[in-house]
Amino acid sequence: MSRPRLVVHAHFYQPIRTDPFTGHVPPDPSAAPFRDWNERVTAECYRPNAEAGTLEHVSWNLGPTLTAYLADAAPGVLAAFAASDRRGGGAAGGPGIAQSFHHSILPLAAVHDRRTEIAWGLRDFEHRFGRAAKAMWLPETAADLTTLRLMAEAGVEATILAPWQAEAHHLDNRQPYRVDVGGGRHITVLFYDADLSAAVSFEPA
Repeated sequence: MSRPRLVVHAHFYQPIRTDPFTGHVPPDPSAAPFRDWNERVTAECYRPNAEAGTLEHVSWNLGPTLTAYLADAAPGVLAAFAASDRRGGGAAGGPGIAQSFHHSILPLAAVHDRRTEIAWGLRDFEHRFGRAAKAMWLPETAADLTTLRLMAEAGVEATILAPWQAEAHHLDNRQPYRVDVGGGRHITVLFYDADLSAAVSFEPA
C-alpha cells in the first residue's frame, strides 16, 4: 500500500464551560442563535462532520472534556465518532489518538500530574472507543523529553508536534522521526505543516 501524500488531522476539543456551582453550562448571548457555545460548536462542527462522513477520511482526536459533554448532551454525535473509529476512520484509522485528560500544559506540570493526565486521557479513549490508543495529542503540542518519556512509559507510541519544536535545520514534515527519550525507550513524532495548517484554520476560502 502506498503511503498517503497528505494527512489531514482534526483536533476536536473544547474546554469545560460548566458552572462549578450548578454543574450546568450557563447561557451565553454571544453564541446566538444557540443557547451557549457548546451547543453552537456541536451544531456547526461536530455533528456536521459526523453526519457528512468526514471522519472516514481524516485523522482526528477527541478531547476527554469534549467526549464527556457529548456523552451527556449529544450522545448520537459521540456514537457517530465511535462508529467511524470502528470502521477504521478517524483516530488515525489504526493506532488511535487520545489526548491528555485536561488542557494542562504538561511540561509545566509536576511529573506525577503529567502521569495522571496521560493515564486518564488513555483511559477515556479506551472507555469511549473500546480499544487502547497508541498515539496522543498534547495540549498546544507542548512537550519536553520528560513528557515524551512518560508517554512512552504509558505505552504511547507516537505524537504530533509543531515544526518549530524540532532541533533540526532541514526538517521534513513528510516523514516521521524517532525520538530517543531515555531508558531504552523512544517515541515517533510527526510534525505538522505550519503554513498549511494556519491557512486551513484561519484564512477565509
